[in-house]
Amino acid sequence: MPSPKHSAGDMAAGETSFSDILRRTFIGICTAEYEAEGAYPELASAPQELAAVRGWFCREDLGARAFTDARLPVNPGLEEIAGEFTDGDGKSRFREGDAVVVYATGHGEYRHDGGHRLVLSKSDPGQLSTTLQTVRLFEWLKSTVRHALVVIDACYAGQAIADLHDYGVLPAGWLVLTTVAKTQTAGQEVFAQALGDYLGELRDAGSHGPIEPYLEAASFVAAIREKLGPAMLVDHGYVPPGPSPCLPNPVYDPAAQAQVPTAAARQELALLQSDLDAHWGPRARGVTETGAPGWFFTGRAAIVRRLVEFVAGPPRLLVSP
Repeated sequence: MPSPKHSAGDMAAGETSFSDILRRTFIGICTAEYEAEGAYPELASAPQELAAVRGWFCREDLGARAFTDARLPVNPGLEEIAGEFTDGDGKSRFREGDAVVVYATGHGEYRHDGGHRLVLSKSDPGQLSTTLQTVRLFEWLKSTVRHALVVIDACYAGQAIADLHDYGVLPAGWLVLTTVAKTQTAGQEVFAQALGDYLGELRDAGSHGPIEPYLEAASFVAAIREKLGPAMLVDHGYVPPGPSPCLPNPVYDPAAQAQVPTAAARQELALLQSDLDAHWGPRARGVTETGAPGWFFTGRAAIVRRLVEFVAGPPRLLVSP
């Protein structure tokens, strides 16, 4: 595969605040039923696949990192899909301040005269114009959107990666993935299951897993590729360095990142409050784990209080019995 095309300087490695992101939008394109049933069998599990992916990006407990669902209906038409990306004049609805996630699932096919195509509910096998050319999803976004994740979960989807290299520069903050190579057919719920397993492992890892608000793009790709098989998950030849605003960490806990209050000059060196509590909380009770029963020694409370009052008061003599 040729070297990827991406614009330099769009995203600095290690950028984590993403304060430039003003809107987050999730667009799910799901086709499960087809009028040409003989050519395109029904995909009964496709809506469940979409729900599984949407459930990660649009969950309310992500707070400001949550994506707003565009709420395309299942089995959308070509005009409905285009309307989520463009306005009536054909101009993109999105701007530089947008982060966009696109997930497309359904039948796909490769035409030598038209590249990879997404088959829609009303697509006619004999009329290429009734299908959606997959690279149009990229065309609608790439001129304005700096941060995007596009996942194509359809047969022969890897061909879309090959098509993409003929359509110019992609912003450096983009991640494009296809769940199968250009010669492979896609299995139902395979990607959704791999994603669910990965997110489950994050939850099980807790504080031992990623603790930042966004996941590292390279780590995410490597984990999903391991679950799908190295010959299946295909990227567009470039994975953004560092975390991506299109990969919100579902187990991120803002409270866990709070530091122990210190003088301003020492704040950068301060311990995490959660680490301090986890270490000294149990030990103050004579145990080694937070939840273990223990005891508190309070015998010096009164004398320490008197000492503090004495030191804070006027000069005088203190006699200890």
